[in-house]
Amino acid sequence: MVLARGEATGHAHVIVGPDTVLLADRDDVDRLFVKIITRARVVHEEHGTITIPAGSYRIVRQREYLPGAYRYVAD
Repeated sequence: MVLARGEATGHAHVIVGPDTVLLADRDDVDRLFVKIITRARVVHEEHGTITIPAGSYRIVRQREYLPGAYRYVAD
């Protein structure tokens, strides 16, 4: 399941696991959640794999401040 795609490189942050559920709000694309029953991993081509323990998580895209505004960080 793709959590985020890199705008600059096209690489994706992908979460994989045997019992992982991705939940999204159809009315608000910034509200993304994942429920992990046992364990999962976040995989990306340009950095190491991150192991995620069981739990419920909200996925938040990193933002950076520009004078007068915020923008999502480009990967």
